[in-house]
Amino acid sequence: MPTKIAPLHVLVKDGVEIPPETLQVVRDGGPYTKRGSTPHFNVYYENALGAAGPTLADAALATCEAEFFRLQGYFGGITPPNMPFNVYIVTNVGGAYHANCAATEMHCGADASTSADTVRMLVVAEEEECFEAAYTGWGCGQSHGEALSRVMAEIMYPDALDGFATAASWLDNGRPDWIGNTENTDRNYVSIGAGTFFLFYLRYQLGLSWAKIVKAGKNQATLAQTYQRLTGRTTAYADFKAFADRHWPAGTPSGIAGTDNAFPRSDGIELWHGWQSLGGIVESAPVTVSWGPSRFDSFAIGTDSALYHRWYDGAHWGGWESLGGICESAPSVVSWEPGRLDVFVVGTDSGLYHRWWDGAHWGGFEGLGGVLTSQPTAVSWAPDRIDVFALGEDNACWHRWWDGHAWGGWESLGGILMGKIAAACWGPNRIDLFGVGTDRALYHRWWDGHAWGGWESLGGILTSDPTVVSWDEGRLDVFALGEDHACWHRWWDGHAWGGWESLGGVCHSEIAATSWAPNRIDLFTIGTDSALYHQAWDGAHWSGWQSQGGVLVEPRLGAPLSATTWSAYRTDVFGVGTDSAAYFAGLGSVRIPLKPLPFPKPAAAKPAGMPAARMKAAARSSRATPSAKKKAPAKKTAGKK
Repeated sequence: MPTKIAPLHVLVKDGVEIPPETLQVVRDGGPYTKRGSTPHFNVYYENALGAAGPTLADAALATCEAEFFRLQGYFGGITPPNMPFNVYIVTNVGGAYHANCAATEMHCGADASTSADTVRMLVVAEEEECFEAAYTGWGCGQSHGEALSRVMAEIMYPDALDGFATAASWLDNGRPDWIGNTENTDRNYVSIGAGTFFLFYLRYQLGLSWAKIVKAGKNQATLAQTYQRLTGRTTAYADFKAFADRHWPAGTPSGIAGTDNAFPRSDGIELWHGWQSLGGIVESAPVTVSWGPSRFDSFAIGTDSALYHRWYDGAHWGGWESLGGICESAPSVVSWEPGRLDVFVVGTDSGLYHRWWDGAHWGGFEGLGGVLTSQPTAVSWAPDRIDVFALGEDNACWHRWWDGHAWGGWESLGGILMGKIAAACWGPNRIDLFGVGTDRALYHRWWDGHAWGGWESLGGILTSDPTVVSWDEGRLDVFALGEDHACWHRWWDGHAWGGWESLGGVCHSEIAATSWAPNRIDLFTIGTDSALYHQAWDGAHWSGWQSQGGVLVEPRLGAPLSATTWSAYRTDVFGVGTDSAAYFAGLGSVRIPLKPLPFPKPAAAKPAGMPAARMKAAARSSRATPSAKKKAPAKKTAGKK
C-alpha cells in the first residue's frame, strides 16, 4: 500500500488545486539558483523562470526582513523555530505552499507576468503561518488561520491580490456561520471568506488593532471566541451577519471584487449629539480611552487633587469613583488590551505614579520615580507594552517603559523642550514623539524597533503643545497653533513630510484630534466665544471649522479638551463647563443617554495609593536629572507656507 502523503498548506486561487505530490516534484525539479540571503531568509529561483527569476528574487530579498519584523510585532515579538526561511520562487504552481504549519521551506509560484508585490504577498502569507504555529493558536490549516494569513498579506500588499480575494465568496453564497464554527481546511473560499471579511470588520469597523486581534485569537478555536475576548459579547455571528445584511442585502450580488476589506461603513446617519453633563467638580478635562466597541473610561482630577473615574459600558454609565492620590498633573491613560487600563499622573514629589485596572480590580498607586516637570504621555504599540514620556528638570524628554514583565529604568532622550510631549504609535515597534523647542519649532524623534532616531526640526513657530494622530500604519498628522492662533498641520505619508498648511480658525485652546478610520481625522478646539469648534478630514477635503456650541473653560490642569473614538463613525469629545463639571458631546448615529452625577462625598470616597500622609518617597533614578545629553538642533529653514 503506498504511503499517504499529507496535504500541503496552501494559498491558492478559488478552484486551483495543488496536490501533495507537488512538493516532491518541485524538490526533484529545478535547477535552482540561490539569489541571496538575509538574517532570516534564503531566496532561490527556478532557472526556468528566465530573466524574471532574479528580478522576483531580488524583490523578495529587498522587503522580507521588514515584513518579518512587522509580523513579529503582531505576534508578540516571537521568532518561529527552524530559521531561516528558505523561499523558492518556482514555475507552474498556481499559488504558494509549504509542507505544514511550521515548515519554513516555502514555494511561491510565478511566471514572467507575475508582479514583484504578488510574490511578496505570497511570501508573507506562508511566512505568517509559521508565526501562527509558533504562537499556538490560529490553526494555519483551518479556515480562521488561513483567513488571518491572507489578511496579513493583504494589509501589506493590498493591490497584489491578483484573484486571491475571498470575501465575496462568503457574501454571495448564503453567508453560513464560519464565525462560530471553524472548517478544517485552508481551501474553501466560503469559510475563508467569512474569516477574512470578519477580521477586516474587527479592525476597520470596530477599530481594534491587529496586535490586539492576534493576541485575542491565541488558543481560540473559533473567531466567535476571539470576538468574545475582544468585546465581551457572545453574539459574534449574529452581530456580524446583521451588519453585513444591512449593507449588502442577502440574495443580491455583493459587488465586492479585488479586496476583502470593504470597511468602514456608515451604520446610520452621522449626527452631532449635543453637550451633556457628566457631573463632578473637576480640575482637568476628562481624559478618555476606549478598550473596545461601545466602551470608554474617563478620568479627571477633582478639587481634592484625587483621581476620579467614570465609565460607559455600552448600555449604562457608572458613577464617579475616587481612585485616590494627590495628583499634580492631569492623567494620561492607555489601554493595551480589552479590559485593561493604565493611568499615569505626577505626584506631589514630582515623581511618576501609576495605577491600573486588570479587568477585575484596581491595583494601588505605584511610584515610578523621576523628577518630572510636565504631564506624562503614555502610549502602547502592542499588548503588554507601555511607553511613558515626560520632561525632566533639564527640559529633556525622559522615557520609561513596561515590557510585559518589568519596568525599564528612566532614560534620557535629550532635547531642550517646552510643554508636554505628544506621542503616537502607528504600528508594532514604532513610536513617534513630538515637542516644541525653545525656538518654538516642532521637533520629532522616533523609535523604529531597533534604535532611536535623533531629534529633527520640522520648523514652524508654534504657540501650543502639539497633538498627533495616526490613522493607519505609516501615517502621521501633527497639529498645533501658530502665532496667528490658527491651527497648523503637517503630515507624514510614509515617505516624506508634507509642508505646513494652515487650517484656519482663531483657536483659544490646543487642538484635540482623533481618527476612527483611514483617511478620517476629527479636530476640536475652543473658539473666542468659548464654544467648541470641529473640523474634519474626509480623505479628500477639510470641512472647515463649525461651531458645536457649549461654553467651555480652561481647567487648572492639562488640556481643555480630549477626544476619543470607539468604532467607525463615532467620536466623543470631553471638556469642562462653567460650573466646573465635566461635559461630553458626540458625533455618531447613536446618542448616549446620561445623568450627571456628583463626585462621591469625602466620607464615601476610597482614596488609595498616595495620599500625602503616606506617599512613598519614590526611588528616583540617579539618571533622572542630568543635563540633556543631546540638545535639539538649531531651527532649520522649514516653516509655514
